[in-house]
Order: sequence, then C-alpha cells, then structure tokens
Amino acid sequence: MDRRDNAALTVGVRQLPIPDLPAGEVDISVEHSSVNYKDALILSESGYRAQRYPMVPGIDLAGTVLASTDAAFSPGDRIVLNGDGLGESRWGGYAERAVVSPHSLVLLPPELSTRDAMVMGTAGLAAALGILALLDHGLSPQSGPVLVTGASGGVGNLAVSVLAKLGFEVTASAGRTSTHRFLTDLGAKEVIGRLPKDGDAPLRKERWAGALDTVGGNTLSSVLAEMAYGAKVASLGFSGGMITPLNLAPLLVRGVSIAGINTSLCPIELRRRAWTFLAGSFPRGLLEESVMVASLAEVPETAQALLRGEIQSRVVVDPRAD
Repeated sequence: MDRRDNAALTVGVRQLPIPDLPAGEVDISVEHSSVNYKDALILSESGYRAQRYPMVPGIDLAGTVLASTDAAFSPGDRIVLNGDGLGESRWGGYAERAVVSPHSLVLLPPELSTRDAMVMGTAGLAAALGILALLDHGLSPQSGPVLVTGASGGVGNLAVSVLAKLGFEVTASAGRTSTHRFLTDLGAKEVIGRLPKDGDAPLRKERWAGALDTVGGNTLSSVLAEMAYGAKVASLGFSGGMITPLNLAPLLVRGVSIAGINTSLCPIELRRRAWTFLAGSFPRGLLEESVMVASLAEVPETAQALLRGEIQSRVVVDPRAD
C-alpha cells in the first residue's frame, strides 16, 4: 500500500526481500490475519490514512516466532498481536513475515490455534474487553437482558455469541433484517432493528442490565436512555459517527456509566486476560460456518465489500493462499 506526494492510494501484492523488513525484536512467520472495519477504512479512500507510506496493512496477526532477541519469546512460540500500530505506523499482518516489538505480543493460550485467534482478531479482542468491563462492574446472567448494537458487524456478532455462551439473555440490534436469522443462530434471544434516534427522550423505560455499543453516534444516546439503574455501557465503535448527543439524565438520574474500549493501546496485562477469557469462551462451532478465507490478492475487494455492508462473515486472511 503506497501513496506518494498526496496522490491516490495504490494497493497491491508485492514481493519484498527479507532485509526490507523493519527493525524489531521478534521475527514472526505470519500464519493468519483478518479484515476488520479499521483495515477496510485504511485500505479505502475514506480519509482514514496510515501514518506513513509505503505500508503493509493489517492491524492484527497470529503466527509462530522464528527468532527473538527478547527473552520472553522463543522460536516456536505461537503468538497473537492486535493493534499497537500494526498497519498504521508499523508494517502489519498482510504478509508472510513480520518483525515486531514484543511489548504488546501475547502468547496464545494452548486452546487456540492461530486460525482461531484470527477468526476473532481485533474484533474478538474488543468484544472481550467490553464484556470484561461489564463483568467487572458486577453484571451476571441473573442481572437481566444485555443489548448488543451493530450486532451484524464483526465485534457485534462475536459479542453476541460469547455472551450467549456465558448464559446471558442477549438482545441483538441490527439494521439489516437479512442478518437476523444469523444472530439468532449465534445465540441471541431477541433480534431487533436499529434503535430510535430521536433526541427528545433522554430517559425511557429501563430495559438493559448492560450493553455493548459498536455504533456510537445517536445510537449510543438511545442506548443510554434505556439502561437500568446503575448499569454500564461498553462503547466499542463508531460506525454511526464519532459525535454522540449526550444528555446527562441517564448518568445523573440512573447512575449509568460508560466504559470506552481501546484495543490498539491496551496494556499487556489486559491483553493477556482478554485472550485467556476468549480461550475459555470461544464458540468455535457457532462461528466456523460464518468464516471466509481471503488471500492477500483478495483483501482489497473484500475490504470494500465490508464497507458496503455486503459481508457479515468473519474474514481470515491466509498470506500463503493463492
């Protein structure tokens, strides 16, 4: 991926010699990556740019350590890395090899393969961090229904499936009715359309004991208006916009709180906790039927299809596929 002198973005597959890899402490054989919403934005002309060019995109990767100057990692270790500048400020996962810094690198739990890790990818990490924030706040299956907005997206459907496996009564909110059966199959007890976007009702009937919002914008305001007393909302995304009209009534009258979730700058202790959590709650059988595999050459069009809302599957990238 390259952009010279502010010209149009060019994207393609190139062969590069090993010495061209950037400096770093851990040399990795990349076995899988994935296509996330942020990847699609970076690969498009949407204005979300990498911080430098040329750039190997791909904001996450999983693979095997080939060599390491850091004593915490040894050849043969299976690792996962999400965010931490991959595909934005440093070369990312859409390649057969990567050289990375170790400070955000996580040893994969033995229950997970590198493919499993990228079926979840950054979306899975975000969902796990959001769910852990709600659990730490005291949410349990006995607390009441949990809402997931933008449930047909990557973060949303992973959140639905993990919450359902944990025994929660999940309500999934999704705009496309064609995805409703899929969400029911993932474990949602109820599937509803998009929440109302009116701003004249800062407080409505208490419905949700907890919520994971992947949409932002006006949707987050609607979520807050329907939260139960003392509940928490995990804010995971902004597909509906970065600006949210905020009425303080849910916070001041009902004691509702908001937890912002960041995967890119997440500290290593929390990353390890999230991946251990996912290893014990990954609904492998449920998700496997919704996984598609893309080669490096197929990534650009797959990313555009994702932005157009044409893909509800998790997309795993195999850098060695033809």
